[in-house]
Amino acid sequence: MSLYFRSMSDDKSQRHFYLKDRQGLYPKYPRENTQKLIITESIIDAATIFQLHIDNVDNQITTVLALYGTNGWTDEHTTAIQALPELNEIIFFLNGDESE
Repeated sequence: MSLYFRSMSDDKSQRHFYLKDRQGLYPKYPRENTQKLIITESIIDAATIFQLHIDNVDNQITTVLALYGTNGWTDEHTTAIQALPELNEIIFFLNGDESE
């Protein structure tokens, strides 16, 4: 379990805050029958997409999964994705700015 905080100030060095030993995946582990996976750069991006109720895109079971920032890919992400036997497409939803 982890906590995530987002700063409202425009201080580029202090925008996203994660616990040191974070674990778990947001919003949850992908469903086993996931066919299309949308990976977002941050939890706030995943929460925004999740509100769109995109369970089925192009007749494929679709799941959203957040990274912990640009360099926030964890072993937990890799393990979860490798456990998806029906996965046939991954979409990276990143904002394209320089990583910090």
